[in-house]
Amino acid sequence: MTDEGRQQRAAIADRRWFLRAAAAGGLGLASHPATAQSSQTTRQMPMHGVLGAAGAGPGRPRIAMLVHPGMVMQDFIGPLTVFNLVHAEIHLVWKKHEPVMTEVGLPITPSTPFADCPSSLDVPSCPAGSTAPSR
Repeated sequence: MTDEGRQQRAAIADRRWFLRAAAAGGLGLASHPATAQSSQTTRQMPMHGVLGAAGAGPGRPRIAMLVHPGMVMQDFIGPLTVFNLVHAEIHLVWKKHEPVMTEVGLPITPSTPFADCPSSLDVPSCPAGSTAPSR
């Protein structure tokens, strides 16, 4: 075995040791100030975007995202994350409240049926669909 091969094996062993120790709590990460979270800190965190009409409030952008079968999960999560960061009122819109499958088979449950979608929107959004042929 070459020196490079031995170094790679040692690095893998070190990572495995670290991950096992971290999972077991043996590294003391849970008590470290950078990773510790008290319930008081969690309660004081600012609210971001809110799904559905319950999030209505003055100054919040009103956004509707069309949820549809075969939509690309990445094209859904990216914009949803940004809309959440700007404290938007976000409506995940589809025919009814039943889960809709994405292209990777993960279900997304709409928050608002078409009939209840606000008529005045700041941003209508439609995540891309899968280009793979359906079977």
